[in-house]
Amino acid sequence: MVYSLPETPAWGEERYQRMRREAEDEDPLDPGIFDRSTGDQEELIDILRSIMFDGRRISSVNVPNTGYVPNLPQGAVLEIPGVATARGLRPVSVPDFPEMLATIVQRRLASVTLTIEAALRGDRDLFVEALLADGAVRDPDTASHMADSYLAAQAEYLPRFA
Repeated sequence: MVYSLPETPAWGEERYQRMRREAEDEDPLDPGIFDRSTGDQEELIDILRSIMFDGRRISSVNVPNTGYVPNLPQGAVLEIPGVATARGLRPVSVPDFPEMLATIVQRRLASVTLTIEAALRGDRDLFVEALLADGAVRDPDTASHMADSYLAAQAEYLPRFA
């Protein structure tokens, strides 16, 4: 499936605003909301039920790493097992995460971290480094041209690069 980069933020914003209006009772809840799912809503319902009734169901949860996976960066948001209890979601530590996989994840996280830092600083050169760190682009000239293209297309959302 191909997504249009300029249309994606607009679609997300429209969806967010619709959900906000529904949550705040400004718009009625779409009765077919659970029928359009690929399964995420069913998982959410199971998690909420487990929390409500202290079912101690194990699910995948996304949480900031605060030592759950010691060989991955602190603060990185990881998808790890979690137990849904009456006290909420309780992430499960993964102390023996294989070093070989940790290296792969750390490389991916490095390019994300560089991209975030580039966006916060408005640093085009750092953004080019992030593209190269990702590994999908190996040629600095290609990365430079890609950076210029991305930044021009998203200039409205990245004012620090102006």
